[in-house]
Amino acid sequence: MSRYRHADLVAAIEEVILRVTEAFALLHGTTIVVDRQEGLMAEGIENLLRQASEATQRRQQDEAAIEAVNAEAAKARKVVAATTSKVEGLRQALQYSKDEATRFKAEALKSRSEDDELRT
Repeated sequence: MSRYRHADLVAAIEEVILRVTEAFALLHGTTIVVDRQEGLMAEGIENLLRQASEATQRRQQDEAAIEAVNAEAAKARKVVAATTSKVEGLRQALQYSKDEATRFKAEALKSRSEDDELRT
């Protein structure tokens, strides 16, 4: 009987060793999968960080471009205001010239009329 027990113990130990070996193999496989997933996650995080950095650079470039456009727009508004002022001055000068021409024409017609009356 002791021999039977001994054989059972050896078989049980061999079974335990087999199960432990299988468990270690499974654990090793799981570790490999986890390592791969960690690598992929790290790569994904690096990509996200790179994209975030690029987006930040693009935003800064866009902000700089907007500032430049706003500065140009401010200059353009000043030019428009100055031009509008000049145009208004020219319009007033033209109106004055027209008024003077009308007055001169009226005086000329009046003078001619007086000359015609004196001749007759």
